[in-house]
Amino acid sequence: MTFVLFSVTVLLWGSSFYGITFQLGTIAPEVSVTYRFVLSAAVMFGFCLATKRSLRFGWRAHALFLALGTFLFSLNYIGIYLSELYISSGLTSVAFSIIIIFNIVFAAVLLRTRISAGVLIGAFTGLVGIALIFWNDIASFEVVGSGAKGIGFALLAAMLASLGTIVAARGQRMRIPVVQLTTFGMGYGALVVAMVAIARGQPFTFEWSVAYVGSMIYLVLFASVVGFWFFFTLVGRIGPERAGYAMVMFAAAFDGVRGISLDAAGGARGARGTAGQRSRPGALTPARGGRRPVRGVAAATFTPAETRCGSTCSSRE
Repeated sequence: MTFVLFSVTVLLWGSSFYGITFQLGTIAPEVSVTYRFVLSAAVMFGFCLATKRSLRFGWRAHALFLALGTFLFSLNYIGIYLSELYISSGLTSVAFSIIIIFNIVFAAVLLRTRISAGVLIGAFTGLVGIALIFWNDIASFEVVGSGAKGIGFALLAAMLASLGTIVAARGQRMRIPVVQLTTFGMGYGALVVAMVAIARGQPFTFEWSVAYVGSMIYLVLFASVVGFWFFFTLVGRIGPERAGYAMVMFAAAFDGVRGISLDAAGGARGARGTAGQRSRPGALTPARGGRRPVRGVAAATFTPAETRCGSTCSSRE
């Protein structure tokens, strides 16, 4: 069961980076994130009502739900969406993989879990493998101007998501069911990100293109509802520090979606580093050139995909 939870989470969340690229262009990131989690929360609340699950919790639980929504369902996603405005989704996912280090540190500090040598070795091996897979992207990347902003947003998103993962683990220690934890987390997250969008003066418009609507449906039903349900269950089974290996493998999963040939050595190392720890108990195309600037977001200079990562990149994002 743990293997299924891990594999589905990796595939769904890995492909979500690719889906996010179709959300960028005319709608502000904060607004797209609001739509995503309002719809996701509606689906989850509907499911709870249909299955007669209790939605009554005390103020301490709601304080935890608010923290979960703030870190994992709103601010970190704003960071990811903003990152993909400045750098390729592949580089965003690679930078986001550093979350495994944040998870290990925050779990030790906030949950008092012991840092084992095996966990550290697995994290290091997985990160090296991912770096080898995306070496062409990394080697051609220049940390100047918009590139630095993109990496900064991705790292900030990783830190916030890690804090959210720790909050989720705390919620399971409080014996809050995964379904309700996910439901209220999404609800509060949608509220927080909507407040951010309003504060920034972003208009709540909608794009009715096939790409935007199709990617929204996928992100809501699969990457959000199913993905977080499975991930929180995984956190409860093996802990946040080991569950974080799923996030390290996002990049590898999305590399398959993008269609780039995987570096064999990197793929093997990344898989071994993850699978070795998983057994213990306890998207990816470069940013599109010439995007229309989003209101409230500084316009970035984009380099055509072919010149940035070579002919192996897909020309369609």
